[in-house]
Order: sequence, then C-alpha cells, then structure tokens
Amino acid sequence: MKKIISAIAALSAAAVMTLSTAVTAGAANAAAGELVVLGDSITSGYGLPGYVSGDNYSAPDSFANQLAADFSGCRNFAVDGRTSGELLTALEDEEISSAFAGAEVVVISIGGNDFLQPMISAAIDFASENEDLMKSLQEDMTADGSSINADNYLDIMRELTATMTEAANSVDTAVIGQNLRDILAGISALNPDCRMIVLTVYDPFEGVTGMEIFDVIAREKLALLNSEITSAAAENGAETVDVYTAFKGHAEEYTNISSMDIHPSRDGHAVIYSLLSEMIFPAAETMQPAGSESGSKGSPDTGAEGVAVFVGAAAIAAAAALISRRK
Repeated sequence: MKKIISAIAALSAAAVMTLSTAVTAGAANAAAGELVVLGDSITSGYGLPGYVSGDNYSAPDSFANQLAADFSGCRNFAVDGRTSGELLTALEDEEISSAFAGAEVVVISIGGNDFLQPMISAAIDFASENEDLMKSLQEDMTADGSSINADNYLDIMRELTATMTEAANSVDTAVIGQNLRDILAGISALNPDCRMIVLTVYDPFEGVTGMEIFDVIAREKLALLNSEITSAAAENGAETVDVYTAFKGHAEEYTNISSMDIHPSRDGHAVIYSLLSEMIFPAAETMQPAGSESGSKGSPDTGAEGVAVFVGAAAIAAAAALISRRK
C-alpha cells in the first residue's frame, strides 16, 4: 500500500496548485434556547485550523461553532464518517435523545458519506489492484508532470471511470431519504416544538479542473440525493438550507479541494453559517466572506478549478487522499 500511496503522491504533486481562501466572522444574535447539531465531519469542522479529532468544539471557524455563539447553549453530536443509517441508530442513545427536549433548533447535515464513500472506495480499490499500471504511469511522467504515456493514461481512465460509475449506481438515494425521514420523525416525536433544519449536500468537484471524472459520475446521483433531502424535510415539517446551490461554481473557494480534501474551507463554513443565520434570524445582519488569506488546510486523513495539470492523475490522486478518512 505504501508503494501505491507513493506513486499517487507523485501524481498528486504534479496535479495540485495552491489555493487561498477567505476568513469571515460570525455575528452573535443571542437567541434564547439551545441548539443541537447532528451530522458528520462537515459538522465537526474536520480540516479546519484547530480541529481535534473527536472534539466538535475545537475548530472555532466551523459553521456549528459560529452558530453556537448565537444560542444559550449547544450540543454537537457530529461524528466523522457518519452515514444517515448510523445517525438514525444514534438517536437511540440516551444522551442524544435527551438533548432534544430543550432544543429550540436542530440542525442536520448528513448524506455525504452515503453518497461519496462508495465512489472513493472504488477508486482506491482500483489503484490498489493496478499498482503496476500506476507505477508505469508515474515513470512515464517527466519531472514537471507535463508528459505521460497516452496508452497507460487511457487504460487507467477507462477502467477507473467504469469502476466508479458502477459504484455510484449502487448508491440508493431512496434509502438515504427514508433514513432522513425517520430521523426527522424521531426528533419531532421527542420535541414537536423544535425547529428542524436540514442542509443539502454540495458537490466538491463541480467546476474544478482535474475533478471532471468525479463530477460527471456523481452529478445525477447528487441531484437525486438532494431531492430526497428536500422532500424528507418538507414531509416532516423541517426547513432546508440549500448549501448545494450556494457552493455551485465555488468548489475551489468553499472547499479544501485544492489540497485534495472535499471538506469545506473556512469560507465554506462561513457561507453555511450565513445561510443558517439568515434563516433563523432573518432580521439580523451577518457578515459575508471577505477576501483575506485563509488558514484552511487539507485533511491529512477522510470521512468532497486550477487543481490539476491533467484530469486522470488528479482524479486518482484525489481518490487516494480522500479515502484515508471518511467525510
């Protein structure tokens, strides 16, 4: 496996460019009541400065921690890599279920792992099973990554595309939607007066050079997933924050994809916070992302414009970087 990662790292070095993001500050609204946050590594602040694994309050720039400052209290039950099915099961935990009793607002960000894990896992399995082909491609590259063997490149892209397409087709968005329906119904049963808000899932690859293979394969399933999320919310009296649309055309800016990390950057978290704050406190003024240098960094482990010199190497390098952790 080390040889595979080394080969992919070489490709990644030829593919990655530096990206600067912006910093934003949140406006305190001093709401009454408490906030409960549920989700995965997006909700925990994974990849942000200060993030500590297992400590959801460690990254001050996460949208959850920015929003928490607007409430009298906050309980953040996010778990890195959590799927919708795992979150549904987690509602049986007494600590989580009891937290809903005093909640004024419950924010949920879930579904990204259900959606992305099969694709990324398939890509890494492919790389592991084709170590010789990967090594050959690496050796064909010049020092600056500007030249590759066309036959090797085409072989890799044909097989990788087929593998990832099969994996994407295996994702059952209806199951994810039903899990979310059950989650929302469960929360309503415990606290019928709380306000429930669900985030749609953004596309971390859309418009990013070198990530086209991921974007094309994922696009249709992502549309179906967000349709399920929106429908599940509407059917259970919850509201939807359209993170997908807000991030569209801004994947390079609002995620750490330039570091081969699909998680939101500080700018991305600022955008999510603004969307939530404007919905919860419509009369309040919130600060928009400003153009200043960000301290965001790509995640060292997962769980997704100008990132790559060529499509194939970037796609494989991204898969290697992403699969080492779960969203």
